[in-house]
Amino acid sequence: MGFDFIVEPAAIAVVLGALLSVVLVVPIIAVQYRQWGTLSFSRLFLILAFMLYLIAVPMYTLLPAGQDIERICALGTSPKPRLDAFRFVGDLLWAARTMTPRQFVASSLVQQIVLNVILFVPLGIFLRTLNRLPAWAVIGTGFGLSLLIETTQLTGNWGLSPCAYRQFDVDDVILNTSGTILGVMLAPVLDIFPGVRLRASERMRARPVTRKRRLVQLFCDWMIFTLASQVGSALAVLVLDGVKIGGRGPEASAVTTALAGVALFIAIPLVTHGETLGERIVLISVKTRQGRDPGMGRILVKAFAGWMPFVALAAMAMDGYLWAHLLNLVWIGFSLLYTIRHPEGFSMRLSGLRRFDDRVPLPGVQRSRPVNAGVGDSLTR
Repeated sequence: MGFDFIVEPAAIAVVLGALLSVVLVVPIIAVQYRQWGTLSFSRLFLILAFMLYLIAVPMYTLLPAGQDIERICALGTSPKPRLDAFRFVGDLLWAARTMTPRQFVASSLVQQIVLNVILFVPLGIFLRTLNRLPAWAVIGTGFGLSLLIETTQLTGNWGLSPCAYRQFDVDDVILNTSGTILGVMLAPVLDIFPGVRLRASERMRARPVTRKRRLVQLFCDWMIFTLASQVGSALAVLVLDGVKIGGRGPEASAVTTALAGVALFIAIPLVTHGETLGERIVLISVKTRQGRDPGMGRILVKAFAGWMPFVALAAMAMDGYLWAHLLNLVWIGFSLLYTIRHPEGFSMRLSGLRRFDDRVPLPGVQRSRPVNAGVGDSLTR
């Protein structure tokens, strides 16, 4: 078993997982708030780890790591399917009789069997913990996924490869399914970590607007702005290059960055009565101190005392003004420190607005969904 078999798929999975995490972390946070009414960092970590795992499995089972596909196909040496179930038991007994204990443990046979079991243990743990699926459904999923992988290997990636370069082995299905069963048995261990087990029945319970919640909101707004501005900048540069207009890339990136900020932190809050997308995601409503919708003036003060300086400096940095990076770091540091000390934020103090949990009944606000009675003003702190 070559070293590339371990390193190459892992490296590809980590890179793809990191890119996918950047794109999906905000939607995952939004789903958590909609499903459970709060954010559990334990569950968020498990979801991201599960996503990385789902990428790693095909990397390990389908990529031709350490194999010369052209040579295998040219020589017609595609591995023959192994259909005799539990053959690995006899192989283990033979190896135990003919090898020393050290040779037995280090043998490729034992390592292959152990890896086939371990590979599917996380599947049982993740599905049982995150989805609370019945044990039989988790085990059936493990069996089905393993059978799909082996069939893909048997058909040469469903005909996309010139030949089948990996071996179909019914014992792999048995071992993978055994790993899933082991994962189901180990899953309850994760319940000892806080936040892993949440109750959907508490989704509508109003909760305080804490520092943690505010920092999550700021992170979501920052991620959405960063992705929107980067995608817009890339499209602008491609368009300018396509029409043969040279030297306009930085200016176009600055303009698209500014437009993204105006759309996210001015236009959308004007439509949503003061809330940014990040605030909507974490179930925060922005109201006056009397609990009513803010007017345009307060919303604009909130924007220009909060996100818009960051947007303006980011746009200037994109246009080549390096000093804007330093000023932006100063503004970010000031905003974070102020938020940590005063969770309502600098912009809210200047605009005279307050943040409430979206599930708190407020004067003059019509709610289409029930909220818990008896929730006090302390939930804004």
